[in-house]
Amino acid sequence: MDHLAIAPMRPPRRSRVNLWYFPIMQTTTVSPHHDGSSEPYRLRPGLAATHAKALHRLVPPVYFDEDGYVREDNSHMPESEVHFPIVSYWHGALYGHYRSRGRLVCVLADHLLLVDREVGTAAVVPDVMVAFDVEPGDRLSYKVWQEPKAPDLVLEVLSGDTWRVDVFKKPALYADLGVREYWIFDPRGQRRGGPPLEGWRLRAQGNHEPLASIGDGGWHSELLGLDLVPEGKNVWLRDPETGRLFPDHASAMEGRDRAEAEQRRAEAERRHALEENARLRAEIRRLRSGKT
Repeated sequence: MDHLAIAPMRPPRRSRVNLWYFPIMQTTTVSPHHDGSSEPYRLRPGLAATHAKALHRLVPPVYFDEDGYVREDNSHMPESEVHFPIVSYWHGALYGHYRSRGRLVCVLADHLLLVDREVGTAAVVPDVMVAFDVEPGDRLSYKVWQEPKAPDLVLEVLSGDTWRVDVFKKPALYADLGVREYWIFDPRGQRRGGPPLEGWRLRAQGNHEPLASIGDGGWHSELLGLDLVPEGKNVWLRDPETGRLFPDHASAMEGRDRAEAEQRRAEAERRHALEENARLRAEIRRLRSGKT
């Protein structure tokens, strides 16, 4: 049964923040798992209070699970014109890519990421989050204290209403969670003069390293092992070894249709060749028998 009770928030705490995605950032201690260690994930206490301005604003009706944590509201839906094609493309392309290589990965799009076990409403909604070596499962939300680790990578697609939160508020929260790569894509040019795509990597030493363009209009994600190529309203994924862009769903369906049509054509040619071969054999037998 859904519950509507909201867990109380802790009183605010003073805490230094780690703005690790921007040049004006300050260096502090980072969360576990940024260095690939196997230590159990330990969630920092008081994240809801420390990063209150970064949290998702719930829009009624709001539904809670049996433990009192938010599982759904009326706002975290992708914007159909821009967000939905991007997040659906990443979701399908990444799952298909790693499944073919036997790599266990959890890819979630527009899912609630719950960050504080003591505050039932403390959540953000990354456009895409990727966690390696985590079972995909059937989650209503991603509770970091119940999972093996926090997401390894987050992609946020900037929009008119929330882009400042994505750029200025969420980075410190994601740093405290131990998110190892953070990417922002600006398809509408909200940040006038800024590049369409930017990425940052969290280092074990606590330094903050921006990810540079690889020179052909793309960026390389060390975590994904793939290139990210912004073009128009999408960020394409590219295999750096072959240079092949992963197709979106429509292109994949078109490719499948072309392949099926080619298979049908080849099968028809094969049947025609067999029929022609049978006709010629019959003609040869007729000539050898002297029949007219």
